[in-house]
Amino acid sequence: MTMKDLGEFTEAVILPGVEAIVEKRVKPLEDKIGNMEARIMSKLDNIDFKISAQSEQARKDSEQMHEWVQEIDERVTLLQAKR
Repeated sequence: MTMKDLGEFTEAVILPGVEAIVEKRVKPLEDKIGNMEARIMSKLDNIDFKISAQSEQARKDSEQMHEWVQEIDERVTLLQAKR
């Protein structure tokens, strides 16, 4: 058997076998990683949505508190004027 024969045998028999074994082992891992990535991205989107909603609520709360402070300030001013 020559080196050429050995190379042809390797290319024709051994490499396809190795590729099949690797594919058999790697494909399920790729699928699992893809599923995990999709779940992670979904959770991150959910977190972003919650943060956005909380930011909006905080803005509304701040505006409401500002209005209350103005109302209280006006009442205090009226009470002081009545004295």
